[in-house]
Amino acid sequence: MLASGSGDKTVRLWDVSTQQEVAVLSGHTRCVNSVAFDGSGKMLASGSSDRSLRMWDTHSHAAIACLPVRTVPITLVHFSPSSALVLVASSDASICIWSTSSCAAVATLTLTGVTRAAACCVAWSNDEAVVAAGAMDGSVGVWKACTGLQLAVMQCPQAAAVTHITLSPDLRLLAAAVGATVSCAHVFDVASASLLASPAVRGSVLQLQWSADARVLKDDQGDVWTAP
Repeated sequence: MLASGSGDKTVRLWDVSTQQEVAVLSGHTRCVNSVAFDGSGKMLASGSSDRSLRMWDTHSHAAIACLPVRTVPITLVHFSPSSALVLVASSDASICIWSTSSCAAVATLTLTGVTRAAACCVAWSNDEAVVAAGAMDGSVGVWKACTGLQLAVMQCPQAAAVTHITLSPDLRLLAAAVGATVSCAHVFDVASASLLASPAVRGSVLQLQWSADARVLKDDQGDVWTAP
């Protein structure tokens, strides 16, 4: 199943196999800016310019919850790997993490980059203890997910939207791709926030990932960079 904000106040669900519209979810009072499925595909989150986060049951199409979580428009929603948490980013560069079971706020984060731009992509650690977010100005922040403690702020050489980020399994390294036409990835040491390398990417940046030993960055065509 696919979901999309329709450019108005609704969320539209589509059956991938038939390419037919399945449902129109109504409830937001302003434009829907971001939608995301949880890991099971049974729940959908939507964030809107009406400053609310809505949770939907994708089977019954019923609203599960409506949280007036922000005082400014929501620009991005993103579930953690287990779907226990959902990250909500807003146009003022603030980020809030919510529990999907209790609908309670867990932590509030602030992305302090070059221009305090809104977050546009997210990466979680496997255990969900750490979350990273990249912004529209090329900055990347890393935090403890359940406390909001900021671990690092990094700045990519280009002041453009971060397209994709990935954390190494040991959380020592972070790779970020920036801009609409991506030819390289920027590899940072998280502890020092220093840029280590900007290796070329041959394949899709959306496929960038680290090897299990956290030493090799790969894309869909092979190795991109190896840690010294």
